[in-house]
Amino acid sequence: MARVSTPSSSARTDRYLLFDLGMVLCEPTGLNVNLADLLEVTTDDVDRVFWAERPAYDGGMTDEDYWRVTTDALGLGWSDEKLRERLPSLVKADIAGWATPRPDARAFLTELHERNTPVGILSNAPVSFAEAAVNFDWYRLADPWFFSGVMKTVKPGEEIYRRVEDTLGLPGEKIWFIDDRIANVEAAAARGWHAHLWHDDADTRRWLAEEGFLS
Repeated sequence: MARVSTPSSSARTDRYLLFDLGMVLCEPTGLNVNLADLLEVTTDDVDRVFWAERPAYDGGMTDEDYWRVTTDALGLGWSDEKLRERLPSLVKADIAGWATPRPDARAFLTELHERNTPVGILSNAPVSFAEAAVNFDWYRLADPWFFSGVMKTVKPGEEIYRRVEDTLGLPGEKIWFIDDRIANVEAAAARGWHAHLWHDDADTRRWLAEEGFLS
């Protein structure tokens, strides 16, 4: 059962660095192509429907409900039986598309880990992704991982940031955060977080150095 982890005793600190996952660390490698193959539609079709119900999915909607709404939006007319048959493959393809950090992102995560810098993940992602993440080969590079699907609240809602503060035991001014969506950055900054809008890996490394996390 997926859950929101808490920092290990060795990771407790007077400040924390948090990363969003999608786009900031991982890009959707091959995602639309793989989903298009499974759905028997075009990648343009996937683009058209993929994000429509994503906020609800990231907020705790079940895999079956999300893919039911999404396949209906494509006009596929799948029966419940066919949906359940294809569901594991769709969920697996979706997770795989977001599971691998870019090489440069993995490099600075590794460097931060080697420096014993307390680093966590704060991601809008469904419960199934949270359940799979514990098996990622880079899972140990962050602690804890916060997933909106498990928390039943999504960025940029204020509640998710407040609950992160409560879990870390830190006020906003002791939390550094990088996200690719301006609304998420602004919401974090409103709570006093040191929030930075992601541009690319070089800019991320530069910001981390400016804030004293990397040399």
